[in-house]
Amino acid sequence: MLRPERTVPESLPGMGSSGKAVSGPVRMCLVCRRRFRKRELLRFTAGEDGRLAADPDQTLPGRGVYCCHGRGCLEGFFRRPGRIARALRLGAVDVSGCSGLEKYQVVP
Repeated sequence: MLRPERTVPESLPGMGSSGKAVSGPVRMCLVCRRRFRKRELLRFTAGEDGRLAADPDQTLPGRGVYCCHGRGCLEGFFRRPGRIARALRLGAVDVSGCSGLEKYQVVP
């Protein structure tokens, strides 16, 4: 069975050619809930110890959670550990010691 091509509504930011088929994966920002191309977002994963880690290369194994580059989103991301844990399907996540943020040039 063939999968239909994804189309993006015209109102979504960050999508370039609005309303046309999108090439590549699309992900949603955890904070503002807007959709972007995967490479336009910051990706975070949780290790086995439940500590959040930045994934700038987007290659770490496991579920990921995404945040856009918007100032309000970056500030609000670390204030929502419950939402992060739910998105990663974990009981709890430690956001205080998030490693790898220097690659994103972000300080929580």
